[in-house]
Amino acid sequence: MSFIRNKEQSLKQLRDFCSRNKVYGWCSNMWYHGLKNAYPLEFLLFTQYSTNHPNSREFAKNLFTKKVNLKIQKLLDYQLEQKDVDYFNSIITDLDDRITLKEKQLKKGHNLKIMP
Repeated sequence: MSFIRNKEQSLKQLRDFCSRNKVYGWCSNMWYHGLKNAYPLEFLLFTQYSTNHPNSREFAKNLFTKKVNLKIQKLLDYQLEQKDVDYFNSIITDLDDRITLKEKQLKKGHNLKIMP
């Protein structure tokens, strides 16, 4: 089964794995870890209120961060143009706006938790 070609089915299976206390079996564990690696953000979403997968959550956060950093580094390795600078600045602005929104929601008590 290809994780990418069957994204909807893969995410359904990942959600099922995340709802379990433990994933049993060699094949199931391989499948679970493959899905977790292919979809780290979705994994974090599915496990955000669970205490079952703390090490895997940390791994997924690091994996996503590394993926993003590698892509940024790859773009920075090319000769920069004004278009590139504008693009990076727009990403930073979007991230800042999203953080500000989350902070406002937290202050208003919208059941938003900051995960450690």
